[in-house]
Amino acid sequence: MLGGRPTAYKPENAEIVRHACVLGATNQTLAERFEVSRCTADNWIATIPEFGDAVRRGHQVADETVISARELEAASERARLASLPAASQALRSSPPPSCFSPPLGGEEKEWADLRVRAPIPERTLPCRLSPSP
Repeated sequence: MLGGRPTAYKPENAEIVRHACVLGATNQTLAERFEVSRCTADNWIATIPEFGDAVRRGHQVADETVISARELEAASERARLASLPAASQALRSSPPPSCFSPPLGGEEKEWADLRVRAPIPERTLPCRLSPSP
């Protein structure tokens, strides 16, 4: 007969741990949940078949959920990126807004005069990033 403290493990822990692992629990989280050391939780996973299987099944479900979510996110991003060239082409092929078009009829000369009389802003020079010597 082996000596030492009796185990804190109970058979119903397997179902609890499976649900916890589905929700993303780590081995450290499991140890904290059952109020044992991380070493003890790892030992249970290695030596108690139903506990180890429950941990692996729970982690597998959690991993598959993450993978599915990432695949969905990637597909959504691919669809968004695929629509960008079409939207860009539509913008390039559409006529400019009417406020940028010269007036129709005999007002072209007045429009040209307005362009000539518009003040030209002074050229701004870039700021220096380092102090001058």
